[in-house]
Amino acid sequence: MDRAVVAAGCLRVLREHLDREFPPLPPGNARDPGPLVLLYERWVVKEHWNLAREVLPLLLGCDPDIWLTRCAELELLAEAEESAQALADVASSGMGLPILNPEAPEHEWRVRPADVYLWAIGVGYQVPEPFATLVQYVLQVVKRPGFASSSPVTGAAAGEARERVLGAALALLARTPQACRDDNGFIDPGLMARCIVEQSVRWFESTQPPMTEAEIATLIAQWVD
Repeated sequence: MDRAVVAAGCLRVLREHLDREFPPLPPGNARDPGPLVLLYERWVVKEHWNLAREVLPLLLGCDPDIWLTRCAELELLAEAEESAQALADVASSGMGLPILNPEAPEHEWRVRPADVYLWAIGVGYQVPEPFATLVQYVLQVVKRPGFASSSPVTGAAAGEARERVLGAALALLARTPQACRDDNGFIDPGLMARCIVEQSVRWFESTQPPMTEAEIATLIAQWVD
C-alpha cells in the first residue's frame, strides 16, 4: 500500500481516538481567536518543524509541548509512535514531504510547515481549519520558502523574537487584513509594525515588543511580497 495513504490512515485513526476523549479545540472567531488559532499563530511562522516531535501533533491540532504527556494519559503512545514512523517513511521515500536536512539522524529531520500542509491536502487529510487558513496566508505573502532567514536583531533571543513578531504579523494579516495594506492595496510593513507596537499587549508578555518599530518593519519587509 502507498506509504502516504498509510500515514494518512494512521492520522485519522489517532484523531478519532483523541476526539473521543477530548473534543477538538474551538477554532475561535474574529473577536476571540481561541486556543487553536493562537497555537498555529505561534507555530506556522517557524521556518521548520521537527518531523519526529512536532509534525504529528500539529497535524492533529495539539500542542507539541504537551503531546507525549497527553498520549501517555490516553494510553495512545503506541498509536502515536506508529503514526510518527509512517510520516518518517513518507519523508524518507521522497513522497511529497521534503526533508531539509536529510544527512541528519532521522529524529532530527526538519520539514517546512507549508510542505506539511501541502502533503496533507495532497493525500486527502483534513488539517485543522486554523492551520489551513494561516498557512495559506504564508503561501500567499512570503517571498520564498525559507522566508526571512535573517533578522534585524541578533543574539541568543533573536530566533524567539523573530517568531513572536512574525506570529503577530500573521495574526494581523489573518484577522484584520485591511489594517495591513496601504491605499493601493499593497501590504505595508510600516503600518503593520505600528499596529504591533500599539497593540503589543495582545502578543507579548510586556507592553514593549522584543524589537523596535523600525526593526519590526524591516523584518516584515523581508517576509512579505
